[in-house]
Amino acid sequence: MNTREMRHYEMLVRVDEFGVAHTDLFPGSSPGGEMFAKIDAIVNEVRSHFVAQDTGDRDARNGTTAKIAVGETLRSALAVISRTARTVVAATPGLIHQFRLPRSESDQRLLSAAKAILVAVAPLRDRFVAHNLPATFVDDLNTTIGAFEDAITRQSKAKESRAGARAEIRKKLSAALATVNQLDPVVVNRLKDNAGLLAEWKSARHVSRLTVPYPKTAKPTPPLTPAPSAA
Repeated sequence: MNTREMRHYEMLVRVDEFGVAHTDLFPGSSPGGEMFAKIDAIVNEVRSHFVAQDTGDRDARNGTTAKIAVGETLRSALAVISRTARTVVAATPGLIHQFRLPRSESDQRLLSAAKAILVAVAPLRDRFVAHNLPATFVDDLNTTIGAFEDAITRQSKAKESRAGARAEIRKKLSAALATVNQLDPVVVNRLKDNAGLLAEWKSARHVSRLTVPYPKTAKPTPPLTPAPSAA
């Protein structure tokens, strides 16, 4: 939620509180009461979407951290296998291309390369172990690939959840603002003889403008003093 949307939300909370405080003037069965009830429902829905958005933000950050950590572990394991392959398959030059690492930082390219290397190295397990790789290195690689794939999925779902919450917030705010515009003449007509409450209403529905920093005035450049001419 950006600053403008937050200020709109704060206005809606004030409008909601005004309606709750003056149900005697705008009973639930009246048009004004129905619109205040609609705004109240939207405010509560937006609050729940705030929670979903914050949860999505936190999960996305945690997912990114976890994905980076597992990705580094995976890339390191692949580097060891690729380096060792230069010796293991030296007698079969056509095989070395199966152990090349991707230059791209793309998660999907790394994942695809890891799966391809896993397929290529499995039949040669004993030869790699003979070159001092751990006996479990193939199983370890398979486990790391699975962890990396899971981390990518968790991060993606968290981002989708956050995006969905943001979209719902914008949609609900738009609906609530339209309702406030419809509600305004109803409230003004009802309070036309009560200057105090009318002022409270206008204050409640007022949305402060964004503060724009005044541009700094550039300091004038002092005129150049001509150098004295030589005598």
